[in-house]
Amino acid sequence: MPSLPTSKQQYAGAAKRDFVKEPMITSSSHEEEFFSEMIFRSQLLERLRTEPYRLLLLCAPAGYGKSTLARAQANQWSRQAVCDCRDIKGMIAAADGILNALAQENPERTIAYAHEKLGLGSNAEQWMLYTLAEWKREAPASIFLFENVERIAEDRDAEHLIGKLLSAPHPSRRLIICSRTPPPLRTSAFAPPNETTVLGPDELRFDNAEIRQIFRRLDVNEANLSRVEKLTRGWPISVLSLARLARRGRLEAAIDAARDVSFDHVHEYLMEEVFRYLNGDQRDILIAASAIPRATERDIIYALTSEHDRTIDPQLIATTPFLSCDEKMIAPHALIRQFVDRHHSQRARRFAEYAAERNLSDDNSIRAAQIFLSIGKAEQGASALAPLAYWFANSPPEMIELIATCERIDRATFLAHPALWCTVVFWRLQTMRHVEFLHEARIVWEQHFAGSPLSIRLGIASGLICCALILGHFSEAAEAIDAFERSLTPEETPLGEQHAFGWRCTLRAFEGLPFDVQAATQRMAPLVLYAPQSASLWYYSVVARTHLLQGERDAQRAILNKALDCAIASKTGLGVGIILIEATFGAWFWGEEELFQAYLLQLEAQHHVPSFERKSRFFINCARGHAADAKRDLEKPRILVFALLIASATSLHRSRARRFAFEALTAADESGQRFLKVVTRVALALIDPTRAPELLAGAECLAQETESPKLIDAVIALRRGTSQLGMLKHFAARFRNAQPTNALRPFSVSLASRRVTHEDRNISLSKRELELIVFLACRRRAVSSQEIADALWQDASISADAVYAAVSRLRARLPKDTLIRSAEGYALAPHVDIDLIRIENRLRAINRRPPFSEEQRSELTAMCEQLSAPAADDLAPWPWFDEVQARIDRFRNEIVALLAHNAFANKAYIEALTLARTQLLRDECDETACEIAIQAALALGDRSGASHILGAYERSLKREIGAQAPPYLRRLLYAETVSSSTPHASTRTLSASS
Repeated sequence: MPSLPTSKQQYAGAAKRDFVKEPMITSSSHEEEFFSEMIFRSQLLERLRTEPYRLLLLCAPAGYGKSTLARAQANQWSRQAVCDCRDIKGMIAAADGILNALAQENPERTIAYAHEKLGLGSNAEQWMLYTLAEWKREAPASIFLFENVERIAEDRDAEHLIGKLLSAPHPSRRLIICSRTPPPLRTSAFAPPNETTVLGPDELRFDNAEIRQIFRRLDVNEANLSRVEKLTRGWPISVLSLARLARRGRLEAAIDAARDVSFDHVHEYLMEEVFRYLNGDQRDILIAASAIPRATERDIIYALTSEHDRTIDPQLIATTPFLSCDEKMIAPHALIRQFVDRHHSQRARRFAEYAAERNLSDDNSIRAAQIFLSIGKAEQGASALAPLAYWFANSPPEMIELIATCERIDRATFLAHPALWCTVVFWRLQTMRHVEFLHEARIVWEQHFAGSPLSIRLGIASGLICCALILGHFSEAAEAIDAFERSLTPEETPLGEQHAFGWRCTLRAFEGLPFDVQAATQRMAPLVLYAPQSASLWYYSVVARTHLLQGERDAQRAILNKALDCAIASKTGLGVGIILIEATFGAWFWGEEELFQAYLLQLEAQHHVPSFERKSRFFINCARGHAADAKRDLEKPRILVFALLIASATSLHRSRARRFAFEALTAADESGQRFLKVVTRVALALIDPTRAPELLAGAECLAQETESPKLIDAVIALRRGTSQLGMLKHFAARFRNAQPTNALRPFSVSLASRRVTHEDRNISLSKRELELIVFLACRRRAVSSQEIADALWQDASISADAVYAAVSRLRARLPKDTLIRSAEGYALAPHVDIDLIRIENRLRAINRRPPFSEEQRSELTAMCEQLSAPAADDLAPWPWFDEVQARIDRFRNEIVALLAHNAFANKAYIEALTLARTQLLRDECDETACEIAIQAALALGDRSGASHILGAYERSLKREIGAQAPPYLRRLLYAETVSSSTPHASTRTLSASS
């Protein structure tokens, strides 16, 4: 941990931009030296220096210098992050604030965060999962500061997310929490009591010596110093306010006037006094900063200079008291904000309007809209954004800000501004449910299409046509194209016809009808190939589809690689993922097994990307052979058909294979895409021979409509029973006899028990072979020879040939296609079942708030038993396995806690007590288990037993880490009644590692 400030100058520098010092800052030249000596908290800093903390909790009312101290501590780290909870409302806002803070901590991730936020849309669960994943990402040593945490007390979603972060401690991250009231969070999972430092009002208030130090150079007599001590009781903000009045010669008069003021109103009175003796410009600066959300220096100058042609020196803003100023934002002290709200609200609102109008006149449209929306002027906010039509090509950070601002506009106002709707049309198409988006697009079309400028009609038509194509509403898309062409004036015809031509080519590609794709690409190049994102979309959705339909595998593979390169260049995770799915299915369709497995590994590497995860989860599960248990959350019919075809071909049960094939056929018919209709009928005909004549006849009719000679010949050959199946050769081979020739038999690796099984039989491996396969299973990605050598052989000098020999011996003992080699290294095939990954996925799917269904309870019990299975006695410990073992233990503890909570919620107190005691046997310092055990014992009327449980826990905690038990546990024993609801340690505090 970095060293703390060791001198007055260092402390002053650390606190320079915060608001506790600002009451003493003026424009005079000697103030900096004066301040350096004024608030140096030597005793407080010495305590923090001698008590190295993992978690620092600063809990006191406003004005106690929490933020100054926190930022002084944070400034000692080269990497720091600040998340202010003041304006957080809801899960998405909380996740966004945390991700923005993580970007401060790790600037290299800023662009990645911007792209992913665009794909998350309004899916709160995906925001939460992505934030948790980024919180756990490996990062350099840093400190993370949560400000104003008391604001989340009534926000269950934000509290839930931050609670999950605290239950997932990061090895290289320290945490500071600032809150006016005890935060509604359990922090013991992040840092044990011996690594937690708590500072409250008693520790943060100025003592008599510090008060005297502050007034040392202000010529204040002893009697008045005693009156200051008595009046303020060491409250820092009040002491510093009086110090400012003392510099004005107003100290004695202020104390005399405050003689009859109660302590609770002391600061209100002192604020009035300080405001009275500020000059007019400084008063207005404070009012403007309080009125404008996340105010900048430019905002304040705009607000003040719009009135009576005033001029404001930026240096005056920097020296105005009670302001926290940094490069990005100027924020008033919270008590100042409250004072302005009570006494200057009308003037504050007028300043905010001035700032918004000046930003708008200077083309700062987004900033203008943000300020308008903050004062409730939604119509003006939407109008400010409306001129930004087609700004979606701008950089992701700007797009993030635009979309976040649009989301604050109510739906009626938003849809009343078609230009604004067009601005974010493609991002909304990616993030909204397609059915909902199509309904919205129809409303905008009906209300605004006729009579709008060409740019607006292009945006409306693009959104409606693209969504209609995805959902298979081809006739609606064709009618929209016709209507758009009819709306064109002679001047608009050249550009409009170019767009209409591109839409018609896309329509034919979706329908599976022939056209000259090369000529179309040449003609559309100026419109679609100028940017990587639009180019990848054209290559994937138009050109690659056409090559697949025509049976041109080499051309399809090449164009998909080109589309993938463009998507990577555009840095859109969603685009990369969807193209990878198309490429994966293409390799599977053409029987290119190694390429299929390689693409699957790339898909899994993309699986953490939230904008893509929801769309890929079912497809990947089907490719792994886990279709039966996979949750479906797909809207794109094409991807759904791909997933179901693979699931049908790899299913080990005829009835299940038939069901998957029938569902694929139904989805293909809904999509309207002829190629999908043909291949799904072929698949079902091969699985269900009784329906083959009817299905193949239908497939041939559909193939004839595509005018694809290769597809037509292949279907005809299949109907005639010949072996020359052409482009359907490898596809048909996967479905022959309803038992795919490449069906992968059940093969699993248990990380908990460190056993390997195939078809429920143990595979005998040497210790080195077992360690190698478990190492690969833990990574779930391609691992290089050097990485294997470093982990398994450690200090020994070993060559790549030796690693290759070890891998070869292992491969010889495993079923075919289980261990894959690629350019990146070695990996287990995606179909391999790994217990920890399976349990992780199931925990994610299960609702974590009891009571659970009997099926869920049984599933959790089974998972707990799997994680508790002992490893072989003769296995030596593997140093690299410690982290995995910790993960296993954490999952098991979570499941036990979930089961215990469930038992308590169902009033099965004996079961809850048994589970909690079992967990305490594993970990005597488990706070959650101790609480559940106490609650369950009390519910059974055994107060003596509950006391014994608490006593044993307190002794263990003191013995193991030298800490005391949280006071609330002892308070449980003396509660009048015992609640039958879920204990205070609710499931929201459980670790979210899944």
